[in-house]
Amino acid sequence: MLRARIDLVNGRDPGAEGKTKQLETSGAELGAKRATFQADDQSPRRARRPLQPDRALEGALRSLAIRFPEPLLLRSAASGQDARRPGAHQGVAGGTLQNVVGILNEANKFDNDISMNAEVRTLSDGAPSEVRVVYVGLGQAYFVSAKGEAGIGRPGPDGWHWEIDRSIAPSVAQVVEILQAKSKPKLVPLP
Repeated sequence: MLRARIDLVNGRDPGAEGKTKQLETSGAELGAKRATFQADDQSPRRARRPLQPDRALEGALRSLAIRFPEPLLLRSAASGQDARRPGAHQGVAGGTLQNVVGILNEANKFDNDISMNAEVRTLSDGAPSEVRVVYVGLGQAYFVSAKGEAGIGRPGPDGWHWEIDRSIAPSVAQVVEILQAKSKPKLVPLP
């Protein structure tokens, strides 16, 4: 026991040397783990940086938006997105990408629905008149006026094109009545 005390006073504790080496090894292991945790901590920080979609994606959306009907453009603008200018909302992290995805989501909803809107169309007499327009998704639309004039609208590379076709007026008027719940639902043939 005296020998152990003398060694301790002289600074030669055999148990302490082993413990010191063990602590050094543990310290090195902790340093490696700490570096791993710091690297893992940086990963979410990098992910929080604003998401920037490729400008080609925005250009493609702008060219696609030319084919959107007016009600869809108004709907996306009302929800804070502008299909004609997708990069307009850059203030939020990921604002541009969020805008593009939001517009495409609105377009998808519109494409999977049959909707009716009141719009102003130029009729065969050259005068603008209020008509009821029935959109069948993004592919086609039909309109009918109170005067009984009707027509078909289709998207084109420079917007929607409308053609007068009086022969479909009774069918389109029937569809309008069904959508307004003035008539019972039934199949109505349209071109």
